[in-house]
Amino acid sequence: MNILGQLKKVASELSEVLTSYRFDEAYALAGQLNALLKSEEAMKLARYEVEVFQECLRGYYSANEQRNAAQKRMVAIGHHLGDVK
Repeated sequence: MNILGQLKKVASELSEVLTSYRFDEAYALAGQLNALLKSEEAMKLARYEVEVFQECLRGYYSANEQRNAAQKRMVAIGHHLGDVK
């Protein structure tokens, strides 16, 4: 399978896990997609062929960072509530 086919396959898998709310599985697939985008073969593709993958990946990582921050805040609130007597 050529690099563009590999990118589309992993992107499709990432789409499936994200739309199925399986966020814990998404991080590994995002890493695979990122590695493919940084590969020597992907560097040879036309810019327009990889831009959509790069944009979506940036959006995913940003949203994931916000999700992780929200989870940390919720845990902190939980600890604070646990300290209330």
